[in-house]
Amino acid sequence: MLSCTDTRPSAAAAATAATAATAAAAAAAASAAKRRQQQQQQQRQQQKQQQQQLQQRQQQQQQQQQQQHQRQHQEQQQQQQQQQQQQ
Repeated sequence: MLSCTDTRPSAAAAATAATAATAAAAAAAASAAKRRQQQQQQQRQQQKQQQQQLQQRQQQQQQQQQQQHQRQHQEQQQQQQQQQQQQ
């Protein structure tokens, strides 16, 4: 009789402990998933920033090339004008 009543509380305690362990494992898994999601989001943002920086560099290079062409063109015009004046 005593053994029956003794096992009930320990079974209930074991069930409670199992439930608590399951809940803790679920919380840990959710936390890990959230962390992964945040890391992925950060990586995406970094990639976006890197792309933007690359585009900016390319635009700057294009502008520099255009300016160089303009300078060359102006120099050619000046040379032509000097030649005309000399003639």
